Amino acid sequence: YRNERLIINREVVDMKKAIEHEIKILSGLYDVSTVDINISLNRISDFYSDGHRVKAIINNVLSNAIKYKNIKGQSKIDIEVNVMPDSCQIAFKDNGIGIREQYLDRIFEIFYRADENAKGSGLGLYITKNMVQKLGGRIEVTSSYGEGSTFTIILPNLIESNLSAQELHIS
Repeated sequence: YRNERLIINREVVDMKKAIEHEIKILSGLYDVSTVDINISLNRISDFYSDGHRVKAIINNVLSNAIKYKNIKGQSKIDIEVNVMPDSCQIAFKDNGIGIREQYLDRIFEIFYRADENAKGSGLGLYITKNMVQKLGGRIEVTSSYGEGSTFTIILPNLIESNLSAQELHIS
């Protein structure tokens, strides 16, 4: 509800710092020492968006990758960020437990959990999708059960904002 009501605060977002910040926060909640997290950043322009929402999106997707990590071997999460003048693409690729194909089209529904043993309330991906949409972007997922998942988020770069004055508050 708050996501829908709050205006977008446009600011420069340092994606490397934002990801590192969220990893640090999550390391206080989960044992990330057993997860090999790699960040690859290709930036050809500054990225303008709502930093608070971008960090929340990163946190939600990354926390799922950590919660549902590979328990039989070395867990790995590769985060690839491409910042272009018109968009920012963030791909989170893990080798975790994955999602069964029959559940993929429902994972963004409110309170939906793809597994009865799933930890959490079923709100994280729902909230994440809403935030991505509020920013004018989209989120995609591919997954192979038992092999891992890739969540790709594409957000517009608000260098020159095309949002209405009511939706955008320049900080």
